[in-house]
Amino acid sequence: MFKSRWSPLPLLLLLGLWAAPTAQAIDDVRIIGGESDNNDDASLWRIVLTDRWNQEWQADGWVVGGYSELTLGYWQSGEKHSDDDSLYELALTPVFRLYRSGAERLGPFIDAGLGVHLLSQEDLGNKQLGSQIHFGTHLGGGYQWRNTELTLRVQHISNAGLGSPNPGINFLLVGLGFRL
Repeated sequence: MFKSRWSPLPLLLLLGLWAAPTAQAIDDVRIIGGESDNNDDASLWRIVLTDRWNQEWQADGWVVGGYSELTLGYWQSGEKHSDDDSLYELALTPVFRLYRSGAERLGPFIDAGLGVHLLSQEDLGNKQLGSQIHFGTHLGGGYQWRNTELTLRVQHISNAGLGSPNPGINFLLVGLGFRL
């Protein structure tokens, strides 16, 4: 399954240490799915648990808050003839959220995040990803009403030069979340 010489076990243990105390503080559950751009022909499905931060910053009617995402994802290549046509990901991403003051549970918002993604293998179909450690950046927005939110985000994931090659992959993702 793992084709590189290193083991992701130390990073998985760190994620576990983070997740254990936060398991009691899960604020939202999200289902996210989408497709890569035309050059990569891949789909992605995720289950995301979030933990909202206790800190917010306010200025001129706007609020910046945030949350941490713990993600389990499944990628599927459009190249079904390959032995490596799918992989799993585990990710941890801090996300900043901008919204109008007084609109925390009703109204539009903008999200931006940068996180670490651990992949189960270095290949997806015929695409060599170069490493099992990747970094993901995303920018998105959405609308929330009461305990439900709908999101749209664009995400770029690459190994940031940790491995070769470093082709990166871009996804357009749609999500539905529920506050617990």
